[in-house]
Amino acid sequence: MYKSQVFETGLGVFIMNIQEKIAQFPTQRRLNKLLEAVSGIQQLTIVLHNNPDPDAIAAGAALKFLLEKKAGLEVDIVYQGVIGRAENKALVDYLGVSLRQLSDENLRLPENLALVDTHTRAENNPISLEQRPLIVVDHHNNYVDGQAVFSDIRPNIGATATMMTEYLKAADCPPSKSLATALLYGIKTDTMALSRNTTTADVNAYCYLSELADLDAFMSFDKVKVSAGYFKGLAAAMNGARVFQDGLIITYLQELSYPDLVAEIADLMLRLEGSKVVIAFGIFKERIHFSIRTLDEKLDVNRLAQTLAGEEGNAGGRDMIAGGQIPVNDHNLYKRVAEVNQRILKFFKLSPQTEGEQVT
Repeated sequence: MYKSQVFETGLGVFIMNIQEKIAQFPTQRRLNKLLEAVSGIQQLTIVLHNNPDPDAIAAGAALKFLLEKKAGLEVDIVYQGVIGRAENKALVDYLGVSLRQLSDENLRLPENLALVDTHTRAENNPISLEQRPLIVVDHHNNYVDGQAVFSDIRPNIGATATMMTEYLKAADCPPSKSLATALLYGIKTDTMALSRNTTTADVNAYCYLSELADLDAFMSFDKVKVSAGYFKGLAAAMNGARVFQDGLIITYLQELSYPDLVAEIADLMLRLEGSKVVIAFGIFKERIHFSIRTLDEKLDVNRLAQTLAGEEGNAGGRDMIAGGQIPVNDHNLYKRVAEVNQRILKFFKLSPQTEGEQVT
Protein backbone atom coordinates (compact mmCIF):
# COMPACT_ATOMS: atom_id res chain seq x y z
CA MET A 1 0.00 0.00 0.00
CA TYR A 2 1.32 3.46 -0.93
CA LYS A 3 1.89 6.08 1.75
CA SER A 4 -0.91 8.23 0.34
CA GLN A 5 -3.33 5.32 0.64
CA VAL A 6 -2.23 4.68 4.23
CA PHE A 7 -2.72 8.37 5.01
CA GLU A 8 -6.18 8.44 3.39
CA THR A 9 -7.23 5.30 5.27
CA GLY A 10 -6.00 6.66 8.58
CA LEU A 11 -7.68 10.02 7.92
CA GLY A 12 -10.95 8.25 7.11
CA VAL A 13 -10.87 6.31 10.37
CA PHE A 14 -10.02 9.49 12.28
CA ILE A 15 -12.96 11.37 10.71
CA MET A 16 -15.34 8.48 11.48
CA ASN A 17 -14.21 8.48 15.11
CA ILE A 18 -14.77 12.25 15.35
CA GLN A 19 -18.24 11.90 13.80
CA GLU A 20 -19.14 9.18 16.30
CA LYS A 21 -17.98 11.35 19.22
CA ILE A 22 -20.05 14.29 17.96
CA ALA A 23 -23.10 12.04 17.59
CA GLN A 24 -22.71 11.00 21.24
CA PHE A 25 -22.89 14.60 22.58
CA PRO A 26 -26.70 14.58 23.16
CA THR A 27 -26.50 11.21 24.91
CA GLN A 28 -23.59 12.42 27.05
CA ARG A 29 -25.70 15.38 28.20
CA ARG A 30 -28.61 13.06 28.99
CA LEU A 31 -26.26 10.74 30.88
CA ASN A 32 -24.98 13.61 33.02
CA LYS A 33 -28.54 14.68 33.88
CA LEU A 34 -29.54 11.08 34.63
CA LEU A 35 -26.66 10.70 37.07
CA GLU A 36 -27.47 14.07 38.64
CA ALA A 37 -31.02 12.84 39.30
CA VAL A 38 -29.73 10.05 41.56
CA SER A 39 -26.98 11.98 43.32
CA GLY A 40 -27.19 11.73 47.09
CA ILE A 41 -29.14 8.48 47.27
CA GLN A 42 -27.92 4.95 47.98
CA GLN A 43 -30.77 2.76 46.71
CA LEU A 44 -33.09 2.80 43.69
CA THR A 45 -35.96 0.61 42.53
CA ILE A 46 -36.51 0.18 38.79
CA VAL A 47 -40.16 -0.37 37.82
CA LEU A 48 -40.88 -2.08 34.49
CA HIS A 49 -44.23 -2.00 32.70
CA ASN A 50 -46.73 -4.69 33.67
CA ASN A 51 -46.15 -8.12 32.11
CA PRO A 52 -42.68 -7.00 30.94
CA ASP A 53 -41.40 -7.93 27.50
CA PRO A 54 -37.76 -8.44 26.38
CA ASP A 55 -37.25 -4.74 25.68
CA ALA A 56 -38.34 -3.74 29.19
CA ILE A 57 -36.40 -6.57 30.83
CA ALA A 58 -33.16 -5.83 28.97
CA ALA A 59 -33.42 -2.04 29.33
CA GLY A 60 -34.15 -2.38 33.06
CA ALA A 61 -31.13 -4.64 33.52
CA ALA A 62 -28.98 -2.15 31.58
CA LEU A 63 -30.06 0.77 33.78
CA LYS A 64 -29.32 -1.32 36.87
CA PHE A 65 -25.85 -2.14 35.50
CA LEU A 66 -25.17 1.51 34.62
CA LEU A 67 -26.22 2.92 38.00
CA GLU A 68 -24.33 0.28 39.96
CA LYS A 69 -21.17 0.97 37.98
CA LYS A 70 -21.34 4.77 37.69
CA ALA A 71 -23.28 5.84 40.78
CA GLY A 72 -22.53 3.02 43.21
CA LEU A 73 -26.21 2.46 43.94
CA GLU A 74 -27.97 -0.61 45.20
CA VAL A 75 -30.59 -1.31 42.54
CA ASP A 76 -33.43 -3.77 42.34
CA ILE A 77 -36.00 -4.35 39.59
CA VAL A 78 -39.72 -4.94 40.12
CA TYR A 79 -42.78 -5.50 37.96
CA GLN A 80 -46.48 -6.22 38.28
CA GLY A 81 -48.22 -8.98 36.37
CA VAL A 82 -46.75 -12.07 34.75
CA ILE A 83 -43.73 -12.97 32.65
CA GLY A 84 -45.62 -15.59 30.70
CA ARG A 85 -44.04 -16.09 27.28
CA ALA A 86 -41.56 -18.93 27.14
CA GLU A 87 -39.02 -16.72 25.35
CA ASN A 88 -39.24 -14.06 28.04
CA LYS A 89 -38.79 -16.59 30.83
CA ALA A 90 -35.74 -18.00 29.03
CA LEU A 91 -34.30 -14.50 28.67
CA VAL A 92 -34.67 -13.77 32.41
CA ASP A 93 -33.08 -17.12 33.31
CA TYR A 94 -30.17 -16.49 30.94
CA LEU A 95 -29.65 -12.90 32.06
CA GLY A 96 -29.37 -13.92 35.71
CA VAL A 97 -30.77 -10.65 37.05
CA SER A 98 -33.34 -10.85 39.83
CA LEU A 99 -36.75 -9.40 38.94
CA ARG A 100 -39.17 -9.16 41.86
CA GLN A 101 -42.85 -9.65 41.13
CA LEU A 102 -45.17 -7.34 43.03
CA SER A 103 -48.25 -9.00 44.47
CA ASP A 104 -51.70 -7.54 43.86
CA GLU A 105 -52.12 -7.28 47.63
CA ASN A 106 -48.89 -5.34 48.19
CA LEU A 107 -48.06 -2.75 45.53
CA ARG A 108 -46.31 -0.31 47.86
CA LEU A 109 -43.15 1.05 46.29
CA PRO A 110 -40.17 2.82 47.92
CA GLU A 111 -39.50 6.51 47.43
CA ASN A 112 -36.61 6.37 44.93
CA LEU A 113 -37.97 5.01 41.65
CA ALA A 114 -37.06 4.76 37.99
CA LEU A 115 -39.57 3.84 35.28
CA VAL A 116 -38.24 1.89 32.29
CA ASP A 117 -40.17 1.27 29.05
CA THR A 118 -43.13 3.05 30.65
CA HIS A 119 -43.91 6.48 32.10
CA THR A 120 -46.07 8.21 34.69
CA ARG A 121 -49.02 8.85 32.38
CA ALA A 122 -49.12 5.25 31.23
CA GLU A 123 -51.55 2.98 33.03
CA ASN A 124 -49.41 -0.12 32.56
CA ASN A 125 -47.37 0.23 35.75
CA PRO A 126 -48.13 0.22 39.49
CA ILE A 127 -46.83 3.71 40.30
CA SER A 128 -49.32 6.01 42.02
CA LEU A 129 -50.12 9.54 40.90
CA GLU A 130 -48.56 10.88 44.10
CA GLN A 131 -45.15 9.37 43.46
CA ARG A 132 -42.46 11.29 41.61
CA PRO A 133 -39.88 9.02 39.96
CA LEU A 134 -36.31 10.15 39.72
CA ILE A 135 -35.84 8.68 36.24
CA VAL A 136 -38.07 7.85 33.27
CA VAL A 137 -36.58 6.18 30.17
CA ASP A 138 -39.10 5.18 27.52
CA HIS A 139 -39.85 5.19 23.79
CA HIS A 140 -43.65 5.46 23.98
CA ASN A 141 -45.62 8.70 23.50
CA ASN A 142 -44.24 12.09 22.62
CA TYR A 143 -44.20 14.31 25.69
CA VAL A 144 -41.92 15.43 28.51
CA ASP A 145 -42.72 13.58 31.72
CA GLY A 146 -42.83 16.57 34.04
CA GLN A 147 -43.56 14.35 37.02
CA ALA A 148 -40.06 12.85 36.84
CA VAL A 149 -36.82 14.52 37.94
CA PHE A 150 -35.15 13.25 34.76
CA SER A 151 -37.18 12.17 31.73
CA ASP A 152 -35.95 10.73 28.44
CA ILE A 153 -38.88 9.78 26.22
CA ARG A 154 -38.13 9.32 22.50
CA PRO A 155 -40.99 7.80 20.49
CA ASN A 156 -38.94 7.93 17.31
CA ILE A 157 -36.67 5.19 18.71
CA GLY A 158 -37.67 1.58 18.05
CA ALA A 159 -36.73 0.15 21.46
CA THR A 160 -35.84 1.35 24.95
CA ALA A 161 -32.96 -1.15 24.76
CA THR A 162 -31.49 1.05 22.01
CA MET A 163 -31.60 4.08 24.30
CA MET A 164 -29.93 2.20 27.14
CA THR A 165 -27.23 0.93 24.77
CA GLU A 166 -26.47 4.55 23.90
CA TYR A 167 -26.18 5.39 27.61
CA LEU A 168 -23.76 2.52 28.20
CA LYS A 169 -21.59 3.63 25.29
CA ALA A 170 -21.60 7.26 26.43
CA ALA A 171 -20.61 6.14 29.95
CA ASP A 172 -17.78 4.00 28.55
CA CYS A 173 -19.45 1.09 30.31
CA PRO A 174 -19.57 -1.83 27.84
CA PRO A 175 -22.20 -4.46 28.72
CA SER A 176 -21.32 -7.99 29.68
CA LYS A 177 -21.92 -10.72 27.12
CA SER A 178 -25.22 -11.71 28.75
CA LEU A 179 -26.46 -8.11 29.00
CA ALA A 180 -25.45 -7.40 25.40
CA THR A 181 -27.37 -10.51 24.34
CA ALA A 182 -30.47 -9.37 26.23
CA LEU A 183 -30.31 -5.86 24.79
CA LEU A 184 -29.88 -7.26 21.29
CA TYR A 185 -32.93 -9.49 21.78
CA GLY A 186 -34.92 -6.56 23.16
CA ILE A 187 -34.23 -4.52 20.04
CA LYS A 188 -34.99 -7.49 17.80
CA THR A 189 -38.38 -8.19 19.36
CA ASP A 190 -39.56 -4.56 19.54
CA THR A 191 -38.52 -3.79 15.95
CA MET A 192 -39.32 -7.21 14.46
CA ALA A 193 -35.65 -7.70 13.58
CA LEU A 194 -35.23 -4.08 12.41
CA SER A 195 -38.23 -4.29 10.07
CA ARG A 196 -40.65 -2.13 12.13
CA ASN A 197 -40.31 1.33 13.76
CA THR A 198 -36.57 1.25 13.10
CA THR A 199 -34.17 4.21 13.14
CA THR A 200 -30.46 4.62 12.49
CA ALA A 201 -29.94 4.56 16.26
CA ASP A 202 -31.57 1.11 16.45
CA VAL A 203 -29.40 -0.21 13.62
CA ASN A 204 -26.23 1.21 15.19
CA ALA A 205 -27.06 -0.29 18.59
CA TYR A 206 -27.91 -3.63 16.97
CA CYS A 207 -24.56 -3.75 15.16
CA TYR A 208 -22.63 -2.70 18.27
CA LEU A 209 -24.32 -5.33 20.44
CA SER A 210 -23.90 -8.06 17.82
CA GLU A 211 -20.13 -7.83 18.33
CA LEU A 212 -20.50 -8.39 22.08
CA ALA A 213 -23.42 -10.81 22.34
CA ASP A 214 -23.64 -14.57 22.67
CA LEU A 215 -25.29 -15.21 19.31
CA ASP A 216 -26.00 -18.88 20.05
CA ALA A 217 -27.98 -17.87 23.15
CA PHE A 218 -29.60 -15.02 21.20
CA MET A 219 -30.94 -17.41 18.56
CA SER A 220 -31.99 -19.99 21.14
CA PHE A 221 -34.65 -17.77 22.77
CA ASP A 222 -37.03 -18.20 19.85
CA LYS A 223 -36.60 -21.98 19.96
CA VAL A 224 -37.47 -22.64 23.61
CA LYS A 225 -40.18 -25.13 24.48
CA VAL A 226 -43.60 -23.54 24.95
CA SER A 227 -46.30 -24.51 27.43
CA ALA A 228 -49.47 -26.43 26.69
CA GLY A 229 -51.31 -23.17 27.39
CA TYR A 230 -49.79 -21.69 24.24
CA PHE A 231 -51.21 -24.45 22.05
CA LYS A 232 -54.58 -24.26 23.81
CA GLY A 233 -54.61 -20.54 23.08
CA LEU A 234 -53.62 -21.14 19.50
CA ALA A 235 -56.44 -23.66 19.06
CA ALA A 236 -58.92 -21.23 20.62
CA ALA A 237 -57.63 -18.44 18.38
CA MET A 238 -58.08 -20.50 15.21
CA ASN A 239 -61.55 -21.66 16.27
CA GLY A 240 -62.63 -18.18 17.29
CA ALA A 241 -61.09 -16.23 14.42
CA ARG A 242 -63.36 -14.40 12.01
CA VAL A 243 -62.21 -12.76 8.78
CA PHE A 244 -63.86 -9.53 7.64
CA GLN A 245 -63.46 -7.27 4.64
CA ASP A 246 -60.18 -5.48 3.91
CA GLY A 247 -58.09 -8.08 5.75
CA LEU A 248 -59.51 -7.54 9.25
CA ILE A 249 -59.24 -10.56 11.57
CA ILE A 250 -60.86 -10.68 15.02
CA THR A 251 -60.20 -13.59 17.34
CA TYR A 252 -61.44 -14.27 20.87
CA LEU A 253 -59.20 -16.61 22.87
CA GLN A 254 -61.51 -16.94 25.91
CA GLU A 255 -59.46 -17.78 29.05
CA LEU A 256 -55.75 -16.91 28.76
CA SER A 257 -52.98 -18.86 30.49
CA TYR A 258 -50.95 -15.61 30.53
CA PRO A 259 -51.69 -12.05 29.31
CA ASP A 260 -48.99 -11.87 26.62
CA LEU A 261 -50.65 -14.71 24.73
CA VAL A 262 -52.86 -12.24 22.87
CA ALA A 263 -49.76 -10.49 21.50
CA GLU A 264 -48.23 -13.79 20.42
CA ILE A 265 -51.40 -14.81 18.62
CA ALA A 266 -51.80 -11.40 16.97
CA ASP A 267 -48.22 -11.55 15.68
CA LEU A 268 -48.76 -15.05 14.38
CA MET A 269 -52.10 -14.41 12.69
CA LEU A 270 -50.78 -11.33 10.92
CA ARG A 271 -48.84 -13.82 8.81
CA LEU A 272 -52.11 -15.31 7.54
CA GLU A 273 -52.49 -14.73 3.81
CA GLY A 274 -54.65 -11.68 3.13
CA SER A 275 -54.54 -10.31 6.70
CA LYS A 276 -53.92 -6.60 7.25
CA VAL A 277 -55.25 -6.01 10.76
CA VAL A 278 -55.44 -8.54 13.60
CA ILE A 279 -57.20 -7.96 16.91
CA ALA A 280 -56.81 -10.76 19.48
CA PHE A 281 -58.40 -10.65 22.92
CA GLY A 282 -59.07 -12.90 25.90
CA ILE A 283 -59.63 -13.03 29.66
CA PHE A 284 -56.97 -13.14 32.37
CA LYS A 285 -57.71 -12.46 36.06
CA GLU A 286 -60.87 -10.39 35.61
CA ARG A 287 -59.48 -8.36 32.74
CA ILE A 288 -59.96 -8.48 29.00
CA HIS A 289 -56.51 -8.20 27.46
CA PHE A 290 -56.32 -7.28 23.79
CA SER A 291 -53.56 -6.85 21.24
CA ILE A 292 -53.59 -5.15 17.84
CA ARG A 293 -51.21 -5.74 14.96
CA THR A 294 -51.43 -4.22 11.49
CA LEU A 295 -49.67 -3.89 8.17
CA ASP A 296 -51.67 -0.75 7.34
CA GLU A 297 -49.44 2.25 8.06
CA LYS A 298 -52.45 4.60 7.77
CA LEU A 299 -54.36 2.92 10.59
CA ASP A 300 -54.28 4.89 13.85
CA VAL A 301 -53.70 1.96 16.19
CA ASN A 302 -53.59 4.18 19.27
CA ARG A 303 -57.07 5.56 18.52
CA LEU A 304 -58.33 2.04 17.79
CA ALA A 305 -56.93 0.75 21.10
CA GLN A 306 -58.43 3.67 23.03
CA THR A 307 -61.79 3.02 21.36
CA LEU A 308 -61.75 -0.65 22.37
CA ALA A 309 -60.75 0.15 25.96
CA GLY A 310 -63.46 2.76 26.37
CA GLU A 311 -63.67 4.88 29.51
CA GLU A 312 -63.43 1.86 31.78
CA GLY A 313 -60.17 0.43 30.41
CA ASN A 314 -56.69 1.62 29.48
CA ALA A 315 -54.79 1.21 26.24
CA GLY A 316 -52.16 2.66 23.98
CA GLY A 317 -50.07 2.03 20.91
CA ARG A 318 -48.07 3.52 18.11
CA ASP A 319 -47.18 2.85 14.50
CA MET A 320 -48.34 -0.73 13.85
CA ILE A 321 -48.85 -2.27 17.31
CA ALA A 322 -51.16 -1.54 20.25
CA GLY A 323 -52.80 -3.18 23.22
CA GLY A 324 -54.81 -2.64 26.35
CA GLN A 325 -57.06 -4.12 28.98
CA ILE A 326 -60.57 -3.72 30.33
CA PRO A 327 -61.71 -4.73 33.84
CA VAL A 328 -64.49 -7.33 34.00
CA ASN A 329 -66.24 -9.48 36.59
CA ASP A 330 -68.48 -12.55 36.60
CA HIS A 331 -71.57 -10.37 36.22
CA ASN A 332 -70.54 -8.36 33.16
CA LEU A 333 -68.05 -10.67 31.41
CA TYR A 334 -70.18 -11.61 28.42
CA LYS A 335 -71.47 -8.05 28.12
CA ARG A 336 -67.90 -6.70 27.97
CA VAL A 337 -66.83 -9.28 25.38
CA ALA A 338 -69.82 -8.34 23.22
CA GLU A 339 -68.98 -4.65 23.64
CA VAL A 340 -65.43 -5.20 22.42
CA ASN A 341 -66.75 -6.93 19.31
CA GLN A 342 -69.21 -4.13 18.64
CA ARG A 343 -66.59 -1.42 19.17
CA ILE A 344 -64.31 -3.10 16.63
CA LEU A 345 -67.08 -3.38 14.04
CA LYS A 346 -68.15 0.23 14.59
CA PHE A 347 -64.57 1.51 14.30
CA PHE A 348 -64.19 -0.19 10.92
CA LYS A 349 -67.67 0.97 9.84
CA LEU A 350 -69.08 -2.55 9.67
CA SER A 351 -72.66 -3.50 10.45
CA PRO A 352 -73.24 -4.70 14.04
CA GLN A 353 -74.72 -7.88 12.57
CA THR A 354 -71.60 -8.68 10.52
CA GLU A 355 -70.31 -12.10 11.58
CA GLY A 356 -67.30 -12.54 9.34
CA GLU A 357 -66.03 -15.78 7.86
CA GLN A 358 -64.33 -18.57 9.76
CA VAL A 359 -60.68 -19.25 9.01
CA THR A 360 -60.49 -22.40 6.88
